Amino acid sequence: MLFYPASAAKYAPSTGIESTLALDDPSIENYFVLCTLPDATFGDPATLTKLAEAAFSYPVDTTVTYAYDQATQTATATYRISTVNVLGGPVKSVNGLMPHHYGPIS
Repeated sequence: MLFYPASAAKYAPSTGIESTLALDDPSIENYFVLCTLPDATFGDPATLTKLAEAAFSYPVDTTVTYAYDQATQTATATYRISTVNVLGGPVKSVNGLMPHHYGPIS
């Protein structure tokens, strides 16, 4: 999936294999975001909307804090991620964690 600001790019679809996306407007900063999607979510409008809303926000600071409860022998991790939107729009983010970040360790 490719996200780009509509005013910053010129897209030329093709009937062949290749298409052209030109990010060449010198009066503005040009950004694009390329991401992959699982097949199951590719056609889901709600998923695509959330990704489009967060496409131009990126992390600028991350912290993880831990707490251990000795009575229950459990550890809690709190993840904090600060983001900035490069286009100056609303800051939204989509983050992913690997299973070893949130699941039990066996």
